[in-house]
Amino acid sequence: MNKFKKLFSLIAAVTLLGGTFASMTACSGDYALSTPIAAATGEVSENGGFVVKKGEYIYFINGAEEYTASNEYGEVVKGALMRIKESDVKAGKGTAETVVPMIVGSQNFESGFFIHGDYVYFATPATDENMDGEIANNWIDFKSAKISGNAEVKENYYFRLSNNAAKYRFVEEGGIVYCLYEEDGALKSFNTKTEKTTVLVKGASSSFFYNEEKPDDGNVYYTMKVTYDFESGGAYDYNQLYMVNAAATVSQVSYNETNSVCSYTVTGGKTYSFKTDYMEEANEAAEEAGNDATYNFNDYTTYPYVNLGTLVLDGVGQISERTQFNTETAEFIKENAKEPQGYVYAITGYKNDGIYLTKTEYVKTQSEKEASPLYYMPTTRTNWNTVTGNNSLSIVATDTTNASSSAIYFYNEGVHSYLYVSNNTLYKATANADGTVANKVKIASGLSGVTLWKADGKYVYYYATGTNGNNLSRVNYTGTQENYNALLSNEEYKPVTVAYVDWASAWYKPELIDGVFYFADAQTIDAVGYQYVQAITLPATQAEIKAKNEAYDQVKAYINACSSDMQKVLNYYYRTGETGVFTDAVALKLYDKDEETVFTAFKDGTAQNEKDLPKDSAGNIINKESYFITKLGAYSDADVELMNEGWANTLRHEEEVIEEETTWPTWAIIVTAVGAAIVVILLITVPVIVVNNKKKARRKAEATINAYKRKKIDTTDDKSIDVYADDSEEATAKSEEE
Repeated sequence: MNKFKKLFSLIAAVTLLGGTFASMTACSGDYALSTPIAAATGEVSENGGFVVKKGEYIYFINGAEEYTASNEYGEVVKGALMRIKESDVKAGKGTAETVVPMIVGSQNFESGFFIHGDYVYFATPATDENMDGEIANNWIDFKSAKISGNAEVKENYYFRLSNNAAKYRFVEEGGIVYCLYEEDGALKSFNTKTEKTTVLVKGASSSFFYNEEKPDDGNVYYTMKVTYDFESGGAYDYNQLYMVNAAATVSQVSYNETNSVCSYTVTGGKTYSFKTDYMEEANEAAEEAGNDATYNFNDYTTYPYVNLGTLVLDGVGQISERTQFNTETAEFIKENAKEPQGYVYAITGYKNDGIYLTKTEYVKTQSEKEASPLYYMPTTRTNWNTVTGNNSLSIVATDTTNASSSAIYFYNEGVHSYLYVSNNTLYKATANADGTVANKVKIASGLSGVTLWKADGKYVYYYATGTNGNNLSRVNYTGTQENYNALLSNEEYKPVTVAYVDWASAWYKPELIDGVFYFADAQTIDAVGYQYVQAITLPATQAEIKAKNEAYDQVKAYINACSSDMQKVLNYYYRTGETGVFTDAVALKLYDKDEETVFTAFKDGTAQNEKDLPKDSAGNIINKESYFITKLGAYSDADVELMNEGWANTLRHEEEVIEEETTWPTWAIIVTAVGAAIVVILLITVPVIVVNNKKKARRKAEATINAYKRKKIDTTDDKSIDVYADDSEEATAKSEEE
């Protein structure tokens, strides 16, 4: 064996690993794929996240792309919308096809994409320039695309928002798709057929609550104050609970100048009227101050109370005066309202086909400070009265100490139960009719810092902070207290953490569809994470997860038992499935024969280590991460380059000089000196080349080519409207010169 070795330079390693990841060629064409894709038929499920199922296909956003990245149609890979057959996912095949080669999604990771019929609806970073000549990718455009054939994307946008973290969801009502979204505290609805926007609610006294389990539900719940004097802003002590649908509209807006009254009528609902005396005074004061008028009597959205919703619960009290916001007569209210000053509602969630809320007597909120019970109101109600309905709510729990917004709730045949974590222990409580606990089962203990995620089938899933993101654990929650006895050996009722999952916590939460867990990977390469989508078919039982964990631990233990250098090489093969390290002529000079033998034994599962590596059910050695995780989609060219650099950094790539025991001859010294000079030049030049290449990649990622007609967004003016004065080439050239 040589007494000194020549080791990889960084550039050699990058060249060697160049084929580690397969990149995808972007689709060409103006807002359409050049190669048609097959139609997808069947039901849609799990709308609204980063993964949606339609028929036999799984549609997914291909990784967590930055909104500042290039969004030129046809060149986007990371963040694009892709699809794959569900059968391929379960078979461990990660070959997907592109549907929309644009960045899909916004910076609100509770709002993803939606499929309705043969179209996908989504938000995407704008590609226009603002008035300063900068790409306005902090704005988002709302668009649609077909999910079959050439997958044509709507060339223009439906509408755009300046807040790329705004809440939104696409819902279908009466065969029409609407986009519900929030802007400046108001709830709005965009009709994709008429392309008109309706302001549904302004001035709500709570957040807007959407269906947590059905993101394509068009109903939204919220509370409103009851104002008796709009000029002074005076309001009653109680509030009201409303529901509004995405399809709600106003049928009439009127202004009677003679009577100084303006009003609007909700289609099929109430009419709200307002005296305009103080509104006129407010307009005059605004004009004197050089501002625009506050109120437009022909535009209901400027009125002091905007609410197209239907009253669901009225907290009106016995002594409260009746207003236009109450649906019952003064006599009815006096006879049937239970509390003198009424109730204050606080919504905690919309799930299980119902609303979870607290209903506190106003007097107690101010003085006695008693804890409010948690109530449940079904969304489907018959013979419902907004006042007496207060007495018809079922009680989930006597207080919200454990029945909080972080709990998981069940409602089955009139019985309420919920899962919660208290003092690092997971419990399941079943309630009596009065909200007291009828039965409490201790399911698991020692759960430090966990967050409950969801219940699916007989398992409840939860997570905590993992290595780089969050981990994933589950436990069967359907047993009796005896099943969870620590002395019993039944694995089914013991919690288990999936050892090989580490999901990105700063993106969308994972999805669980038909037993398959989809997530953005939080693993790193040379301390850098790339967050592409992966999938795991979760084993049917706890014992099977434990067995797979043991296989994973066995592989990692084998790798960790090797030398530090060989751990890096084996991890490279384990993660990528590539063999370039020991098949390239240059690489053979980096590692000696013993190291090559270790690598070959790991790769092939030879007799040397067969007993140390686990096997699958077919008797094959488990030595690749793909046994545990299926990688979906494709990697962008820029990420391929960075990943390969990352792997190269973990492997040998620096010159190592070992002193000879004997004196070298003069000719050897000269040759060595010349060689050293060349190495120095390379060491200076190569990093510069690499840095320049990185800069080029970054510049390419940051330079978004305008995919639409070249427009200017005036962000100094009203951001709710488009301010394009001229789309002609002459006007564009002129504005660019300016």
